[in-house]
Amino acid sequence: MPISRSEAKELAQKTERVRAEYYPYWRFRYAYSDDSGERRRRMPWMPYHQILAGVLQSGRRLLAFDKARQMQITWDICAFLLHNAMVRQSTEIVALSKNQRDSEYLVFRIKTLWNNQPQFLRDAWPMYPTEDELFFPRSLCRIVALPAGEEPVRGYQGNLFFLDECGHMDGFMDRFTAAIPQISRPTNPGRIIMAGTPNIHGDWWRVVKDKIDDRVRA
Repeated sequence: MPISRSEAKELAQKTERVRAEYYPYWRFRYAYSDDSGERRRRMPWMPYHQILAGVLQSGRRLLAFDKARQMQITWDICAFLLHNAMVRQSTEIVALSKNQRDSEYLVFRIKTLWNNQPQFLRDAWPMYPTEDELFFPRSLCRIVALPAGEEPVRGYQGNLFFLDECGHMDGFMDRFTAAIPQISRPTNPGRIIMAGTPNIHGDWWRVVKDKIDDRVRA
């Protein structure tokens, strides 16, 4: 018996939703940015973006990326955090930049990526936003923007931390070491993802060059 057009559409969307659970597929097909007030545009998918997607998916507990603006590394990591929150269960994701405003802007980017998905994916993975937090009821995941400083990091029970603009973050090493115990729990261990532009005179340079002390190595 032939199926109706609406039934065919529903079946196609269910199939596509399953495919979109695979991060590289979703990133290539459904990640649209809207930076600095520009019109919606598909994020580029160059060879290094494909490599980056594989590295982000690798499960390594500590990742550090030296970046340049043209590479859009921050947008890629925001896309990964969003996808992680939509399809994984009970993940507490912390976004942290050099100040509170920039931390909240990371959450704004993630919200933008969610809004730019087609309706059937937004229906499949709903999200409830506030100014500094995104909640995903299907996966029971949260993405929060933390204020600057060591104490908020130490006091928050997250299991996926994103530290952006590390090269220009005052007290970067304090925040980094404060997150280490959070990802080192024997049960439900977490990850730290960091990105920053080159700064040869700070702790970020030591991390990128793999000269970090063993006591804070994840």
